[in-house]
Amino acid sequence: MMKKLTLSLMAAAGMFSMAVHADESGTDLIKRGEYLTQAADCVACHTTKDGKPFAGGLAFKTPVGTLYSPNITADKETGIGDWSDADFLRAVHEGKNKEGQHLYPAFPYTSYTLLKDDDVKAIKAYLFSLPAVHQPNRENDMSFPFNRKRR
Repeated sequence: MMKKLTLSLMAAAGMFSMAVHADESGTDLIKRGEYLTQAADCVACHTTKDGKPFAGGLAFKTPVGTLYSPNITADKETGIGDWSDADFLRAVHEGKNKEGQHLYPAFPYTSYTLLKDDDVKAIKAYLFSLPAVHQPNRENDMSFPFNRKRR
């Protein structure tokens, strides 16, 4: 009888521990993503003055034209809300968008290429925990030949 009770208590404790760990891991994942997003200073490039955080539109004037940062909120139409983890990993590690086009020429993906996949997924989890912002992306205004889309 005592052996059954001990085994039952151990099983219940194990299930409770798994439930608590599962809940904490989601929270911890978002907190880690928030920390990494702040460390990478994503908001600096993806937010205009007085704009919504991560909604893009910040202008970068270069000798070959003006580039605008994209919306990286969870909006499905104008942001990255329909991006899978694989899509987001490819963007951060390879500098390519969901369609496989280069995030040329401004996104400094080479600075993030060596981030662990779990850390990149934590950044995505944090971004997706924030309110989605419906804000269309601005087209880059670049001179020829830089205005040609690259694959």
